[in-house]
Amino acid sequence: MAKNPSLGRNGRFLALSAAQLLSNFGSWLLILAVFVLIAIRWHFGALAVSFAMVVLVAPSMAIRPVAGSLADRRDRRWLMILSNLVSAAIVFGLFFVQTLWELYVGLALLGLTDSFFSPAESGMLKELVPDEQMGQAMSIRTIIAQGTKIVGPSLSGVLVALFGARIPFAIDAAAFVLSTAIILFIPGGRAHLYSTNDGAMSTDKPRYTDGFRYLFQNATLRWLVWFFGLMLLVLQMTDAQFVTLLKHTPHASRTLGLAMSASGIGMALLATTMGRVATHRALAWMALGSMGLGIGYAGSAFLVLNRLPLAIPPLLLVVGAAAAAGMIPFQTALQRNVPVDWTGRVMAAVGMVSSAAVVIGPMVGGAIMRMIGVIPTFLLNGTMLFALGLVVSVVTWSRRRVRNAEGERDVQGGTTDTPGISG
Repeated sequence: MAKNPSLGRNGRFLALSAAQLLSNFGSWLLILAVFVLIAIRWHFGALAVSFAMVVLVAPSMAIRPVAGSLADRRDRRWLMILSNLVSAAIVFGLFFVQTLWELYVGLALLGLTDSFFSPAESGMLKELVPDEQMGQAMSIRTIIAQGTKIVGPSLSGVLVALFGARIPFAIDAAAFVLSTAIILFIPGGRAHLYSTNDGAMSTDKPRYTDGFRYLFQNATLRWLVWFFGLMLLVLQMTDAQFVTLLKHTPHASRTLGLAMSASGIGMALLATTMGRVATHRALAWMALGSMGLGIGYAGSAFLVLNRLPLAIPPLLLVVGAAAAAGMIPFQTALQRNVPVDWTGRVMAAVGMVSSAAVVIGPMVGGAIMRMIGVIPTFLLNGTMLFALGLVVSVVTWSRRRVRNAEGERDVQGGTTDTPGISG
């Protein structure tokens, strides 16, 4: 059997990655600009910042299954192109907003267009990359994403300081247009017929819950998605609130940009090795990542409490590495365990889990901050993340020991069957 060409020679994958680089670069410019505009220029508090992230994802939750079905049945490339062009128009419109509510409306519309882009892109990736190279592909995409996270916030801070908080919106719109131009030259994105879980093709109409049905019929994916959703829910309680944590410290905007860049560096550094490690133990890696995130978030609050905010960016290296340890194996496991004609619906279902966490988490975190304060909330959040990862690590280790013991008894008894759920 001929070997698949290396990803470095896979022109379609490289083009898709280039489009991702442009899109992510613009998005990081936009996100920091939104934070600065709300919290620093308009002087709104933690709930206003949290609600900005809520409106970015909440409206899209109801249509994600529909978008996933379209991604499995229509030409994925054209779905991505149309989504990008509409996003460019929306982001350019944000350049002219004058009120908080106008900004919220624009972010909500932007989230709706992304709900069509993401499952189509995931399906395209499945088409372009063989399963045995998926771990390497996810590492490369993570490095690209975090590279833009390193450069984007720092450049956004400079642009905001020189030209005001609105200029990143115009640059993000241009990035969407350039990304679209690249996608136009990627062949593929073919439409797929739906298939049943056993691989048989079907022309039946999709059901709204197709993606969730597939996830929860697969034991490995079921556990991964449950843990991913719970970890993301806890994480989102404070993830968007670093600007609030740093708000009353000297040079808040600069420190925030450096912290976000440091997080990106940490994630990119670990991503360079994650493609070579055994990512089949995704649950164990995610647990390790949750503990690392807990240390980073609680540690950030401790540093602010002791008036050492300049030490936060180095600590965010740990946060970035921990995020990579959790996200890359999770994404790789999804791509490897889901067939190409189910990718859109399954990724849309995972997107709904993510959206629910992003909607509920900031609201809960904002409410807790109003009751007990910002620093205690970060300490609580970090403790919860560490405890969650520790519990899952213990459970995963215990289950693996039981499986190994059962496997030894089966071998001694003359059988070779072993349980199939991965740790």
